[in-house]
Amino acid sequence: MSRQAMINLITTIPASNFKTWELAERVLRRCDGTTDWDEVDREGTNQGKEWLWFIRCHRLPKKPLTDSVCFMIYSGRVRGYFHIVSSGRAQEWVDKGYLLEDKPSGYVVVMANWVAIPESEQTEYSGFQGWRYTEKQP
Repeated sequence: MSRQAMINLITTIPASNFKTWELAERVLRRCDGTTDWDEVDREGTNQGKEWLWFIRCHRLPKKPLTDSVCFMIYSGRVRGYFHIVSSGRAQEWVDKGYLLEDKPSGYVVVMANWVAIPESEQTEYSGFQGWRYTEKQP
């Protein structure tokens, strides 16, 4: 019986939100899903929540994402990946206090635990909007 390769995703890190790779990487490393960074939200209250990374989408991936990862592109290079921890309606994550959106996107893929790929092993990949399935494996 052969083991089926896990289904992974690939998406881009919005360069408009992170002007340099150093700034993006600093934020990515904080998205570990467990550490309470003791941050104050936009209403000025201390939410005390761990950081997660979200991919917003109009519809969820149809293939199962159990044990999957999502590779992240910044400035034309695959820089690392996150472990996918959940997916579902964006409103659920707004209600939990993780997403601060006035009009939440339909769905989200929720990720944590950033794993950087060493620069010598990073591959080039053209950026695009949204997400795609990929055959890349960690």
